[in-house]
Amino acid sequence: MIFRYELKKIFQKKTNLIAMLVGYVILLITTVYPVIGETEYLYEQDIEYQGVEAIRFNEDFAKNQTEVLTEDYVTAVLAEIQESNMDPNTDEGYLAFNDSYGNLFNYLVKSYQPIGDDEHRPELLMDVDLTQGAQFYERRVQRVRDFVNQDFSFGNYSEDEKEYWIKKAESVKTPFVWGDTFVLKQYDTVIALAFYLLFVLIICLSGTFSAEHEKGTAGILLSTRHGQRRLVYEKGLAAYIFGFSYVIVGYLISFLWLGVTIGAKGIHLPVQLLDSAICHSMNMGQFLLLQMLISMVVIFFEVTLVLFVSAFTKTTMGTMSLILAGLIIPAFIPFSKGSRLFNHVLALAIVRMVDLKGCLMSFLDYRIGPVILDLPTTTILVHLAATGILLIFLRKAFVKRALRS
Repeated sequence: MIFRYELKKIFQKKTNLIAMLVGYVILLITTVYPVIGETEYLYEQDIEYQGVEAIRFNEDFAKNQTEVLTEDYVTAVLAEIQESNMDPNTDEGYLAFNDSYGNLFNYLVKSYQPIGDDEHRPELLMDVDLTQGAQFYERRVQRVRDFVNQDFSFGNYSEDEKEYWIKKAESVKTPFVWGDTFVLKQYDTVIALAFYLLFVLIICLSGTFSAEHEKGTAGILLSTRHGQRRLVYEKGLAAYIFGFSYVIVGYLISFLWLGVTIGAKGIHLPVQLLDSAICHSMNMGQFLLLQMLISMVVIFFEVTLVLFVSAFTKTTMGTMSLILAGLIIPAFIPFSKGSRLFNHVLALAIVRMVDLKGCLMSFLDYRIGPVILDLPTTTILVHLAATGILLIFLRKAFVKRALRS
């Protein structure tokens, strides 16, 4: 009875319905626009492809280049680039290389830059020494080795940590299967956008317990026959079912549109096509599953946090303000140049997990005794543990606040 009533309350409130609709509209716009807005321009032929046609062109272009990025193939491509004697920093040179090599050109540029160098520096390809071949995969591991051996202002990596990252880099299966990753990136974007749907959940669920405090009905409800035993449980169950259902339906709508328009090619491609320095052994399909798992854990934690704060906050607006502040503020806090511990804590904030590729490239690790864990794994474990702790004290928080009213 309480469960059904709580769900009914969520859908009866006009503010909630508007928020849910706006959330889906934003999700659809950010899903549809990158596809219809995709363009590919061939400079020498003066041909421009738009939307799905551009996506298909890039898929076929990559497929016809090579099946696997072998050392010999990369060496041959770099030799052609260097022998062209064109300046890749000029518009003419860049467009010509893009015509000839497509996304492979930018991928190689990024792969020969130091980790953390976000400038686009195509001139580096002109200086690669090819006397012993491109040494593409050897240089990949060397980039990781150079990064972890740097002197950082906030503290350096220990020898164990250096060994951890270098071994992870060496364990990645090579050579990489080659292909276009645009389609899979769109699915990743949809999953990452669950972060923005959290705002809708906060709006809809902030009054779960605090509304009872506002109306003065908390004590009355707790004094009913099953109040102490079932009230918190059924209110919480309604919140979880609504939260997960709302986000999953959003996923399904977006996935359906993507599936119909562009399909789902490239699941088998290695995640290293996003950045060759990624040290995690997984393909794009596994990458999306990890992103989905993190998304579900984040929703579980965030709904629990909303319920917990709502249980002892006197007003719905107070609950909403506290949760929104906790969600948004970490996005504007810069990483410290002097405290590695601070950076490790800040990296666990929900807002930091929107970009999973960035997390995989952060090279942050956490030690639990003799075990070293990467950032995604630690984030999952920390948020599950925090969720469990909040659940243990949720009922007590609501009862204690109700008795004070």
